[in-house]
Amino acid sequence: MFAEMHADVLEEFGQTGFVTRGTDAAVPVTVIVEREVAVTDGYGNIVRRVDIANFAVAQWQPQAGDRLTVGAWTKAVQTLDGDDGFITRAVMHG
Repeated sequence: MFAEMHADVLEEFGQTGFVTRGTDAAVPVTVIVEREVAVTDGYGNIVRRVDIANFAVAQWQPQAGDRLTVGAWTKAVQTLDGDDGFITRAVMHG
């Protein structure tokens, strides 16, 4: 059930991108990119904004340093923010 739901969400809202690791060839992936996500402190103050890329685990398991390109937008994975077994959330840098 959850796998089907995640696949439906990626199909509906996902964008095609290309991810590279080191000098390996680019791999096509479907990702959902959330831009300018607010990061708040313990008092609700916005301290910074980040971009988040949601990867389907079945397509790609991101690691710090991987580079994702969607259209003209290219950023590197800075850190991982969560993994529910279906989707891995990656905080992007650059």
